[in-house]
Amino acid sequence: MLQAAETCRDVGYLCVGLEPTGSQRLYRWPDTTGRLRIRIPLPSGETPSRARELQSAAVRGLQYWNQKPFELIIDSRSTSSQPADITISWGSGLSGSQLGITRIQWSVRAGKHDFKVLGLSLATRSPSNPRYELTTEQVLLTAAHEMGHALGLPHSDSERDVMYPTNTARSLTSRDFRTLGALYGLPNGAEIVR
Repeated sequence: MLQAAETCRDVGYLCVGLEPTGSQRLYRWPDTTGRLRIRIPLPSGETPSRARELQSAAVRGLQYWNQKPFELIIDSRSTSSQPADITISWGSGLSGSQLGITRIQWSVRAGKHDFKVLGLSLATRSPSNPRYELTTEQVLLTAAHEMGHALGLPHSDSERDVMYPTNTARSLTSRDFRTLGALYGLPNGAEIVR
């Protein structure tokens, strides 16, 4: 266990969700990961040109995180025989007001921490009005936000950060990168207590 008073200095928003009397466990990809393979197909149900624009915007959003901390190998072909660590799916609307969703699973087996991304979904249209197409900028920032979760980041408490719960950022901030660096500087599965 790590004490919050010592661990939570200069770590961006890594400790924001830590309750005053609680603890928080941090999970992420193992240090030995090296690279992540990401498959991002064209979204269906869109015109070919719009589908390519959305796919390109999502790729640019994911690439913000390239080499931070791993190389990202992004496969945008429709079919591929290469296995993927993360596969992007598209939806015309997701649950509630969400523009993206990342589902993560972590476990500990025989002292080894296992981290998997079960799914990363991006919306192509506004959840409140399906007739409204999301802009490529909205898709780019949503892809960047969801990739942050896929790397293990929590939500931020600042509207400037791409990891803020709503899509208010214009790009990733130095605080986003500092928080990711802090996460990968701590032991995988570290428990922080107040």
